[in-house]
Amino acid sequence: MPISFIWTVKSYRSRAELDPTGSLEGNQRILHDYLGGRSEEIPLLSPLRMDLKLLPRMFIQVGDQEVLLSDSLRFADRARAAGVSVELEVWDNMWSVFHFLAYMLPEAQQAITHIGQFVRTTLKIESE
Repeated sequence: MPISFIWTVKSYRSRAELDPTGSLEGNQRILHDYLGGRSEEIPLLSPLRMDLKLLPRMFIQVGDQEVLLSDSLRFADRARAAGVSVELEVWDNMWSVFHFLAYMLPEAQQAITHIGQFVRTTLKIESE
């Protein structure tokens, strides 16, 4: 789900050439399909527009080369301001969905391990 539909955010411009998955044009096409003719003002379609206070504890990972960096930081700040417990990791030299390359990127493997640790801790599941 897109976090916002504000295509002028700083990271969309400053990281467009660094993030191989985040072209502005491509994301605008995805947004068009996602909205299906509905207004982008509808809070359930854009988390930055919704009331966040009832959200559970959350874990956000974002790459510092990702076009969604600014949105991710804003979302974490808004959630914290609403009283939500937020754990945020910004990964150096990583881009959007870098996790898909876990078979060859040690950082992606480590990020996935962190996700597992968060889930186990949140759900109170003991490690084997």
